[in-house]
Amino acid sequence: MDNVSVLGPAVLTVTTTTVTLNSGSSNPSAYGDSLSFDVAVDPVTAIGGTVELFDSGTGGTLIGTGVLLDGACTITTSALAADRNE
Repeated sequence: MDNVSVLGPAVLTVTTTTVTLNSGSSNPSAYGDSLSFDVAVDPVTAIGGTVELFDSGTGGTLIGTGVLLDGACTITTSALAADRNE
């Protein structure tokens, strides 16, 4: 006989993610400049894992990843598209 596992409803926690330009980065910046973004996820107790940062260009290109430590990380990239990124 095969073993069967039944999972109950998952408990979801609402989180808020905030991304801000690190104060050490130039603003405005020129194409190719290295920029750092501070990422914070709240509530901290529900957080672990990684964060992926995408630009707002066509297709949303992955431009960096960071590992959360106590609900926060900094992602540095020089791969932003030459356009307005929001």
